[in-house]
Amino acid sequence: MDDTLRRWTGLTADPSRILVVGGASLDVLHVAGRRVPSAGGAGLYTSLAAARAGAKVTMLAPRPDPVPGPLAAADDVISWVGPAVGPDDLPRFEIAYSPEGDVIRFDTEMGAEPDLRPELLDGIPDLPPMVFCVPFLDAGLQLEFVKDVSRRGLLAVANTYWCAVTNHRDVVRQTASTADVFFCNEAEA
Repeated sequence: MDDTLRRWTGLTADPSRILVVGGASLDVLHVAGRRVPSAGGAGLYTSLAAARAGAKVTMLAPRPDPVPGPLAAADDVISWVGPAVGPDDLPRFEIAYSPEGDVIRFDTEMGAEPDLRPELLDGIPDLPPMVFCVPFLDAGLQLEFVKDVSRRGLLAVANTYWCAVTNHRDVVRQTASTADVFFCNEAEA
């Protein structure tokens, strides 16, 4: 896998080290008529999937102190760096899915996500050669990170989501043209 990734991306450094810029959240999911607490966040899910695939993952996100129980297992698997916040300052989402698969949001609290800034990358020693920037609710924040990562000569990877495409199309297009790798689903495209 490493040789294939190196050929595809042109990376000369170790491609098994990645940085995920994004976050973890404490969510409530509506499942079978019940409200179920859950660990969440695109940054967290991406970090855990990459770690499961064998990558050494650093996640830049607001880091709660103390780490709440639903996030404790993730904290053992990834290197979680970022500004310290209280557990109540984590983003929180209450989500359900319609029978058609549409996302229904009941409540959204952004917590400390807007405090993430590209300058925080300066505090990460030996930045990995590949940085995945998750889409934030503020599409402009993702673009700021992608631009900064590109300026540093690192591989910038990004994706998007439906609300960003719908409400901030020009920003998403700029992110897509700035990132080295950009992906989305068919509806978003």
